[in-house]
Amino acid sequence: MTTAFPGAIDNFTNPTASDALDSATVPHASQHANINDAVEAIETAIGTTAAPVLAKLASPTFTGTPAAPTAAVATNTTQLATTAFVIANRDTSFGFTTGLYYRGLGTQTTVTAVVNQTVYVPFLIGETKTFDRISIETRGGYVGTGAVRLGIYNNSTTTGKPTTVVLDAGTVATTALSTVYQITISQSLTAGTYWLAFNMQTAASTPSFAGVIQQTASSTGYLASTTGAVYPDAGLWLQASVTGAFATAGTLTSAYFGSTCMLRAT
Repeated sequence: MTTAFPGAIDNFTNPTASDALDSATVPHASQHANINDAVEAIETAIGTTAAPVLAKLASPTFTGTPAAPTAAVATNTTQLATTAFVIANRDTSFGFTTGLYYRGLGTQTTVTAVVNQTVYVPFLIGETKTFDRISIETRGGYVGTGAVRLGIYNNSTTTGKPTTVVLDAGTVATTALSTVYQITISQSLTAGTYWLAFNMQTAASTPSFAGVIQQTASSTGYLASTTGAVYPDAGLWLQASVTGAFATAGTLTSAYFGSTCMLRAT
């Protein structure tokens, strides 16, 4: 028989130890011919380094970000189609577990909020994900009744600062210590850097909230952008005198600690 590949998979008859070389069931010469035909068909289907057919033998080189590769080095449509399939079907959860809350970057601490001051904390998204809650947590020393506005901002890739509003989730009343207060949302975020925004618009008597601490003002861990701006490495930003609804971020100052909110994954 000749090979059925690539139209179908071959089904060769294997010889046994008792079969003679001139066996009528599995003739020796026919066995060699069949295997030779099959190997040649496989090589023809795959191609060579100089003339690839099914796939380029060298590993493809991707461009774009790790979360969203945009192209591969390819010389044929089959490889491009394979690359597109991998991109379209890659895992979209990227470590987010449904029902769990996720904080922005930084070491958890307790901070005292300042009325009408927006605190921006960086939050990284590796893959597209929808979040159904945004929240803030009071700490053990909290006393009184306050109103906190929560939201999400886009990031500037040139300055590393929050820019425009992605989501203004509104306000939530905070009335008790050591309590998580949440606002129901439905917000899909694609891969990238975002800023979780916290603003205490009505001050409590002792506004102790869960926060994060990052680069200190006296540390040397700062980055300089291509435009000459200097900002903390994965640090926080503050904006004073913010009242009412969130708007495009204005004048910002760097900080090393501040209140932070959380997002819950769907």
